[in-house]
Amino acid sequence: MKKNFGEQLPAATETTEKAQRKHYKKRDYPAQNLRFLVELMSEMNLTLKDYEKATGKTSVGLGHLLRNDDMKLSKAEEVLDAFGYSLEVRLDELERKEDTIEIKAGDSYSVIMPANKNKGNAEDNPDRIVRLRFLKDMMRRRRITQKELTESIGSTHGAVIGWMKTDDIYISYLNKIKDAFNLRLQFIIKPKEEAAD
Repeated sequence: MKKNFGEQLPAATETTEKAQRKHYKKRDYPAQNLRFLVELMSEMNLTLKDYEKATGKTSVGLGHLLRNDDMKLSKAEEVLDAFGYSLEVRLDELERKEDTIEIKAGDSYSVIMPANKNKGNAEDNPDRIVRLRFLKDMMRRRRITQKELTESIGSTHGAVIGWMKTDDIYISYLNKIKDAFNLRLQFIIKPKEEAAD
């Protein structure tokens, strides 16, 4: 059916519906790397506006990170902290064949990973590696060198050195490491009130 020039086109309802939707929905963002965060936000009815209110920062950056399905581990900790949660990350030996990402909100165990506020070279002092302790422990257990890690995930050696120096990593690389070494990646999320006990 041809439309005559100047004929009124129907209003776009899809964008209006999205603008009127109050709660964050899992389907709004692709979630592979950030599935733990997307599922928590959806389950707890947390919105990007809630992030703005909690931090005083604009939610545009967080929305961008969610759409691109990747962020640094330190940013994930910051976002969860704003919502009142702590984060523990584990890379364990795979106990079952399927890969799993588990969300545990309110369980009786959690290790709070403090933010690494010290800038500088964490590689010079292994005690300064806090956020990536789980990665260093896994490498030590399996006797994996930085060079072997680099080759296994198709990254550069400079990137791996950078992770250790800054004590931070993009979550997409954690998924690559999990797949390359047949590990289970867990993001354990716990409300701060219970984590402090």
